[in-house]
Amino acid sequence: MVTIKCSQLNPYFITGFFDAESSFQISVTINQNSRLGWGLWAFLTISLHSHDLALLLEIKEFFECGIIVKNDSKNEVSFRVNSLQDLKKKIIPYFEKYPLLTPTDFKLFKQVIKLMQNQAHLTMEGLKKIMNIKW
Repeated sequence: MVTIKCSQLNPYFITGFFDAESSFQISVTINQNSRLGWGLWAFLTISLHSHDLALLLEIKEFFECGIIVKNDSKNEVSFRVNSLQDLKKKIIPYFEKYPLLTPTDFKLFKQVIKLMQNQAHLTMEGLKKIMNIKW
């Protein structure tokens, strides 16, 4: 296995890798503890075979955010960013500077993050607007 140093990760490699392997996700679920009865989560994730853990750790270091989640039953590891602040201040500006070749999901994701930043997801009208973007 080759160890990659953070300084060796080229931003264009990162963008290409994310273009191929990542997903920008919005999850809307029933949540009885929420005042609207719905919960909303936004996150970026990459899942790979567990032997690629070193690469995901380098990507985590590159962005200076996120978590690594292991799923031993599937021999899988994931890099995930679900902090609204990290998405807004690190992930979105990065992909604006180094754009994806397939930006559709990212553009929709960015719209949702902006609405969440403005706390639209805390009102039924805002939640409906987000759900219309999602679907």
